[in-house]
Amino acid sequence: MKTAFRNLRLALALCVCAPGALHAAAYTWTGGTSSDWDNASNWSGGVVPAFSNTTDTVTINVRSGPVLTSLTATTAAFTIGGAANTTGSLALINSSLYSVSINSGGNATGTAFITLDNSTWYVPNNLFLGGNGHAVVELHGNSAITNAGPVSTTGNVGLAQNAGAVGILTLNDNSVWQSANILYVGFRSSGTLHMNDNSKAVSRTNFYIGGNGATTARGWVDMSGAARITVGGFAEIGSTGIGALIMSGNSLLNISGTANTLIGASAGAEGAVTLSDNAVFRTAWDLLVGAAGDGRITFLNGGFVQANASVITLSASSASSHGTIEIAGNGAHSITRIDGTTPVGINGGAGTAKMRFAHSNPGLVFGNPLTGSLAVEVD
Repeated sequence: MKTAFRNLRLALALCVCAPGALHAAAYTWTGGTSSDWDNASNWSGGVVPAFSNTTDTVTINVRSGPVLTSLTATTAAFTIGGAANTTGSLALINSSLYSVSINSGGNATGTAFITLDNSTWYVPNNLFLGGNGHAVVELHGNSAITNAGPVSTTGNVGLAQNAGAVGILTLNDNSVWQSANILYVGFRSSGTLHMNDNSKAVSRTNFYIGGNGATTARGWVDMSGAARITVGGFAEIGSTGIGALIMSGNSLLNISGTANTLIGASAGAEGAVTLSDNAVFRTAWDLLVGAAGDGRITFLNGGFVQANASVITLSASSASSHGTIEIAGNGAHSITRIDGTTPVGINGGAGTAKMRFAHSNPGLVFGNPLTGSLAVEVD
């Protein structure tokens, strides 16, 4: 990815310094002949966009979109599936693309299909997949979609920006999805993140699944293999809407900020975390399960929760909140400090708190102290 950024810096330098480079032009892909970006007959007007101009705009509203292979391209705005009842597609193979903005699935009835294979797409602004319509994006190999790079930005990265939008992102192999600021899965509508293999999602500040743009937000994240999510600030799962995190294999969520991690953050919100195998949910601060909404952690068949706190609080701050931890299956599990060994207490707060044991291991020993107003159920 460093090589790709060096190429982007060169492209940006050419854009700024070359005489006559900054002439804005709009290009529309028709795909009339092939998937070859460089074939003029594939473009309306018969002119191929230059690769070194940050004022150009490119529109792709047909399903047979271009394939960029071993290229470095620079544009101002990329619109894919941005018109009513259109479907656009774009594939990058061993390429790097810089654009000032992405409008993927920009229309409520528009759809964008985007595939990256050992490629980088860098946008130094807000970078949402699924603006008003649908965006389906897959990354393979050592690919990355990011707004963190050589140009400073306060922009956010996310899925499903506006009401009615749908954003679906699949990370495979060693691919990376990164934000220089906040990372959202389902900002105001429906966002889904699938993480496989050694893929990574990175937020330098905060991370939200299911919000925090609207109560209509829906976020789903599933992690398998050795997938990693790294959060520099705090995290909310079910922030203003509904959020779910499913972790299996050797996956890891690591939250390093100095603020509470919330599952079911706001009144009416719902958050759920499900752990299996050797998955680790780790936060460097307090963990509230059902802060003002409904929160649940389920150990489906193993998994580990680690918090830098003496207690985890269920149904923390509201009489109408609900917080539940359930132990199911027969896999090894633990709820500890970050050291992985010191048990953390489970405390019932202002609302309805519950510990539920539905495991199939007759030899299970649960060593966490229980305090506060807390119901215990055993199946």
